[in-house]
Amino acid sequence: MNGFGYNNDLLKDLNQKFKNVWIFQRNQAPDENPTGGSGEWDILKPGHGIGFSGYESKNKLSNRFGIEISFSHPSLFL
Repeated sequence: MNGFGYNNDLLKDLNQKFKNVWIFQRNQAPDENPTGGSGEWDILKPGHGIGFSGYESKNKLSNRFGIEISFSHPSLFL
């Protein structure tokens, strides 16, 4: 799944860091491709959509988000 929503279109309560929610994302690559697999655990925040990359233990966020951002919203746990 890839996120294609623009971060600047997010509602204010979703356009933030979620302090107690972690995400691990890898670089996307075809199976058996040695360029994939790099990634790093990070606090969930917008930017893990299309265009995200991670190299040398650093995540480079994009200007896009996916459904992962709504999984941590507090209203889902009421």
